[in-house]
Amino acid sequence: MSDFKNFILIIGRPNVGKSTLFNTLIGKKEAITGDEYGLTRDYQISKCVLHDIEFNLIDTAGYTTKKSEISNKTNRTINSLIDKAHLILFVVDISISFTSEDLACWSLIRRRLNDIILVANKSELKDSKNNEYTLNDFGVGEYIKISAISRSAINSIYNVIKDKIPKTNIKSDNSSFKKKNSIRISIVGQPNVGKSTLYNLLCADDRVITAPVSGTTRDSILTEINYKNNFFQLIDTAGLRRKNKINYNIEKASAYFSRKEIRYANCAILIIDAVKGISSQDITLSNYIIQEGRSILLIFNKWDLIDDKNLREKDVMKKVEEIFFDAKGICVLLISSKEQSSRDKVFRAVIDIYKKWN
Repeated sequence: MSDFKNFILIIGRPNVGKSTLFNTLIGKKEAITGDEYGLTRDYQISKCVLHDIEFNLIDTAGYTTKKSEISNKTNRTINSLIDKAHLILFVVDISISFTSEDLACWSLIRRRLNDIILVANKSELKDSKNNEYTLNDFGVGEYIKISAISRSAINSIYNVIKDKIPKTNIKSDNSSFKKKNSIRISIVGQPNVGKSTLYNLLCADDRVITAPVSGTTRDSILTEINYKNNFFQLIDTAGLRRKNKINYNIEKASAYFSRKEIRYANCAILIIDAVKGISSQDITLSNYIIQEGRSILLIFNKWDLIDDKNLREKDVMKKVEEIFFDAKGICVLLISSKEQSSRDKVFRAVIDIYKKWN
């Protein structure tokens, strides 16, 4: 986060329309939206250009007072971002009465009073006028009423931030990532095989939420990394299950973004649970990667849990040769994403694969 300049943080309790506003402002659908409570879990960063100003916009998970492993982690992440933000857009749902979670979120950020803009979302709904008077209770000098689903929100936001953000393009330390030799990597696999754990290891940071719960990751999250003067765009994706097991809209949206990231990748890292072995879904995913013309790195994760490693390695390599006989020279790593030494192994393998593929 220290490399990001002039960034604006969108914050609020769950289901007030933060991700919808994020998508509207950046002009594309990067964050998954829906009615489920606590849908967003990992923060998203995107460059945002509004007329003559440019900044980095961050969408965060909903701040909640409900206690769980995931909510505790998302709240800690939000806390770490607050003091680093140039401006804070505090989003509330004006169509209903304010909740205890709205007040808890306000208590969290009020120390940044001069840098907060109160955004009253869903002002298009009929009950919004009944709650407008309560906006003054927050004691914020500035507030605006918007409908995040409407493009009119762009001008509303622009008008309140235009004098607070320098009217110059961001000269980020990450400008090198725009060079042609930046390698775009997508980490894919079934749920709970350790994708996010590996992602955090490669980022050398707890960038995304990890938990022993299927479907923890939902959005596709991109991080730019400089590893020994090799530049990478690293994307963590939601776990992909068989289509007949996807039974609600959030998983369908996550699967769409995951497959899109495979298509745009230079290299796809397919993570397989070494304990369970290769499944039919792993084969389906690998075939999709190969059909899209992407280079592929097979990682058998959780290798630390294997007892007879020599015997299992022979078995794994034999099955890989049988299953991926048409993908000559396919690269295989047997690692634990919890071990620091795995970081160098993965980056070296990706660089080698990319050179051969390119």
